Amino acid sequence: MEDVVMSFYSKFKELKAIEEKLINWDLSIVEGGGEFIKSINGGYGHIELKIYSDNREKVIWSVSEKQLPDIYKIKEHIIDTIKTFHGHLVALRGENLNLVYEVTKSSFHAIDSHPQYYAIATIYAIINCFDKSYREFDSEKIMKRATTWGSNL
Repeated sequence: MEDVVMSFYSKFKELKAIEEKLINWDLSIVEGGGEFIKSINGGYGHIELKIYSDNREKVIWSVSEKQLPDIYKIKEHIIDTIKTFHGHLVALRGENLNLVYEVTKSSFHAIDSHPQYYAIATIYAIINCFDKSYREFDSEKIMKRATTWGSNL
């Protein structure tokens, strides 16, 4: 488990790759997705986000409980990651920002999903919102691999 926690913090360093884009962002709507898939010993997390300006900061869940069951406090880890990123963004830009972080799509693997993997996937999704070339993301490929607690993806 310690390896997963260290992996999470090392992934936050990857935000450096989009720092200039974050500083110059005009607050228009951005969308992106991220996944964390670990084939050896299993590991799965997938999330897609939309980030945009609004009158107050909030997280909106536009996914069903079937798409992302809130077991193991997965949503709490996603929210903590978003809050950490938001604090970084505010400090980087030197201004208060009222942003909506809307979770638009997610999937769950009954065996391999873990909260920390969703935290890492969230970092990748944020990066993908601002730089599609940084890390390949293919939503359709991800959805084919996922299993969920129901058929409503």
